[in-house]
Amino acid sequence: MTNTILVGHKIGIGVALGSSATLEGTLWGSGTWANGTDWGGDGSVVTGDVDIWGDPAFVDPDGGDYHIGPKSAAIDAGIDAGVNSDIDGNSRPIGAAYDIGADEAND
Repeated sequence: MTNTILVGHKIGIGVALGSSATLEGTLWGSGTWANGTDWGGDGSVVTGDVDIWGDPAFVDPDGGDYHIGPKSAAIDAGIDAGVNSDIDGNSRPIGAAYDIGADEAND
């Protein structure tokens, strides 16, 4: 998984015995968005060089709007995953670097 926001879960990602997950460019939650535990299970989890813990600052999660807001820890924190547009069709990157998640915040 690349440029993934994993926040607000009992377990951010669970990996079963005999399985593995490789993650690069992950935003793990903090504060009210912290996971109970970031990863668990009997499988293996390999994280890359970009792991950050912070607030995703979603625009309106109660209303179902999970676009990242201007104070999101995901902004300019991702890596080039070879994806040239976001969930809304906006070009990637906007700003200094790629954003973590499906949305590229507008500067």
